[in-house]
Amino acid sequence: MQEMRGNILNITSGIICHQVNCCGVMGAGLALDIRNKWPVVANDYFARHNSTGVHLGDIIISHVDKVNDLYVASLAGQDQFGKGVVFTKYNALRMCLAKVNYWNGRKHVIYIPVGMSCGLAGGDWDTVVGIIAAVVPDAVLVKYGVL
Repeated sequence: MQEMRGNILNITSGIICHQVNCCGVMGAGLALDIRNKWPVVANDYFARHNSTGVHLGDIIISHVDKVNDLYVASLAGQDQFGKGVVFTKYNALRMCLAKVNYWNGRKHVIYIPVGMSCGLAGGDWDTVVGIIAAVVPDAVLVKYGVL
């Protein structure tokens, strides 16, 4: 894995991963920032939620920039949301990352924000980064900060 500093929302090509819940809510954290920057991501997420539902282990891939070939992968790695509880389901996250990696077929760089699944979702970063290293070893971890 590689690590870079910057704002993951400024990535221009590849696949940006972020974790979502299965409740049909994208109202906080990075999910909200992504929703505001690329409304198609929220539209795809809500469409799935309203049709077949969003279930642990599901991925929803949205093509947000066809010129530069940029995708956002929404990973259903948590069932619920709230405060003070670990909502991240590590096996679901592992399944999501494996699906993204398979779908990608090594065509695009996969970007994962440092701390994914840990902030509002309450996961443990050491556990999450271990999963990423095992499932998507070529991923680039993006740590928010000045380049």
